[in-house]
Amino acid sequence: MSFISILSKIGKGFLGAAPFVTTALSGTGLPALTQIATLVGTAEAVGEIVKQHGGKVDKLQAILPEVKTVIASIDILKGKSVADPDLFEAGCVDITNGVVKVLKAFQA
Repeated sequence: MSFISILSKIGKGFLGAAPFVTTALSGTGLPALTQIATLVGTAEAVGEIVKQHGGKVDKLQAILPEVKTVIASIDILKGKSVADPDLFEAGCVDITNGVVKVLKAFQA
């Protein structure tokens, strides 16, 4: 196993820890957008480290389950069930991509 593949596995492992980030943030009262921005920031940082060493990680797919958890837990959706899982996932992807664009717009 090459160093790059080992590093990619480590990166995926860090991104697999996203549930811990969400759990840690859930009790803080932080708004959903802040929680998603934190997940995006974590994915970007780990992805960059892996990229610098020639590896690749699908950052969006790594954090998407946690983004879905955050979105589903907002007050307006509490107690409701997802009627169209594909549409819900597409919306969560759009929200995540929007957060990425906003964060990149403010980077110097």
